[in-house]
Amino acid sequence: MAPNYRQAKTVAWEMIKEVIPEQVIQTVNEAELSIRTLNGVLIALKGADSQDSLRGAKLKFVSLDEYGLMRATVWDEVIRPSMADVPNSRAIFIGNTFRIQSFQGFFDKGEDQRS
Repeated sequence: MAPNYRQAKTVAWEMIKEVIPEQVIQTVNEAELSIRTLNGVLIALKGADSQDSLRGAKLKFVSLDEYGLMRATVWDEVIRPSMADVPNSRAIFIGNTFRIQSFQGFFDKGEDQRS
């Protein structure tokens, strides 16, 4: 997931198509920026700018690129609840120090849980 759909397409779509071996791909949907593999896994690029369109999915793994540029509600109200019922779900947050406070909250929560 990128801050917006256009950025997701520009930054990652061609690379994802290159790294997934052709022999494991069932379908590629260029319009939806998604790939379904033969074992049923759906890999899709999304933009955080349209957070209501993200609701309702059951998410196993999410990569939030440039998280500091996203609204906090994307994680708290949409992504996290979509992962809550999925065993062993994971998220990775990627970004830079442009908006360090976005990551500070996660760090603080982790420190609180260690105590």
